[in-house]
Amino acid sequence: MVPESGPSMMKTSNSIAWLATLVVAGAACAEIKVQVEQADGIAADGGVDTSGDSVDLSAPDATVQPDTAAGGVATQDGAKTPDAGGDGAPDGGAEVQGDECETAFDCNAKPCELPACDNGFCVKKQKAVGDKCIGPGLQSTECETPSCTADGQCALATKPDGAVCGNFACGKKCEKGKCVGATDLDYEDGNPCTSDSCDQGMQVLHDPITDVTLPCDDGNQCSNGDSCILGQCKGQAIDCGDGFDCTLDTCDPKSGCTHTPDPKGCNDGNPCTVEACDLAVGCTVTGFDGAAACNDSNNCTKDDHCTVGGDCLGKAICACQEDADCKAEDLCLGAPKCVAEKCINDPKVAIKCDSSGDSKCTKSMCDPKTGQCNPAPQLEGQDCNDNDACTAKSTCTKGACIGPVTASCDDNNPCTNDACLPQKGCSYDANTGKCDDGNACSTEDVCDKGGCAGKPTPCADAIVCTLDGCDKKSGKCTNTPDA
Repeated sequence: MVPESGPSMMKTSNSIAWLATLVVAGAACAEIKVQVEQADGIAADGGVDTSGDSVDLSAPDATVQPDTAAGGVATQDGAKTPDAGGDGAPDGGAEVQGDECETAFDCNAKPCELPACDNGFCVKKQKAVGDKCIGPGLQSTECETPSCTADGQCALATKPDGAVCGNFACGKKCEKGKCVGATDLDYEDGNPCTSDSCDQGMQVLHDPITDVTLPCDDGNQCSNGDSCILGQCKGQAIDCGDGFDCTLDTCDPKSGCTHTPDPKGCNDGNPCTVEACDLAVGCTVTGFDGAAACNDSNNCTKDDHCTVGGDCLGKAICACQEDADCKAEDLCLGAPKCVAEKCINDPKVAIKCDSSGDSKCTKSMCDPKTGQCNPAPQLEGQDCNDNDACTAKSTCTKGACIGPVTASCDDNNPCTNDACLPQKGCSYDANTGKCDDGNACSTEDVCDKGGCAGKPTPCADAIVCTLDGCDKKSGKCTNTPDA
């Protein structure tokens, strides 16, 4: 709409000119206090005002109370808060910066604030803790970076000790905010069977070690003699056999050897004895079964049974007048005697065989025909323990405990002599033969302490500002500048 010309417009123009003259005059003087009243239709800021408000600019705390503007509510500092509802009350949820804007670039913000233009007004949002920022007087270094704090400040954040710094993948580390040189201890992987180092700043290496003299612990209670083999700690399997046939011998990697009594492992062949397995001594007689049936091998008796003392006796059925009338049917029982016209055997004169050489697979038995004690096979085909760490699944075979050799002791290491010892199991003795360590940067490779190593290729160029090394695949020396 084009404004009409007339007295009111002329009056406005004259008032603006008069106000401009006062401003120029004030600028030329060192100190002039002017009482300005709004001219008719002129606002204190030079704009058209229809309200007739006035302001005394000479007052030290002079303020103007602006009218309510369309689209916002005025605040005491001159800022406007978005008022989408048009109800004269600020909308909720907006943090007001106070400036009007068209884009976010029109808004000022602190280093840890993100400015945005929302419905023509600048609003701000706090950056996340740890976000990078640019603060006055703060300069980023290799181990310190300006970052936002929890209270919205931009401050230098120190990288944790041990963090990599410098121009290479390794070789330097952060320590108390400074970038310092690293050592091989900084690359320790916790494995005693690896050699840890930084390779010319390019990468961290954990080279496997083979050394049968280097002690380590594989964490397995079922092995001993642990040593480093190709970067891994390995031990030799232990023999958990306790020498007793009546125990089940097993090994738990966490707790070690365990020995469990086997109720069926004891059998002395005598039905009159009660046996049990003692973990300290093996099979032992704990008593006698007075009600058990037995056989006294005497044809002149019947209804044989065990006594409470462990003897096997029967009722005499053969008639006799004297001892000579009794015929010895079983020489192991001794010469029978005539008692009350009956031939009976005296247990006191029966032959008792020495059991000190008995095993699970053999037992000293008396031959009824000769009265002599001889080892006799027993428990044919049943499991037994031959106390040989190089065999497995041993069974009683014709009086002997025999098992097939199943132990495989080949460690594929040319620097050890592999063997299996019955009392120990696999054995790996280091030798001093020739070998190949697979490293092109070494020569004259020989076996040493179970590992293969050679003389390193000299690659030092006597220049202090280079990282000297050798490519293990090609064998060529490398001299990389250390910036």
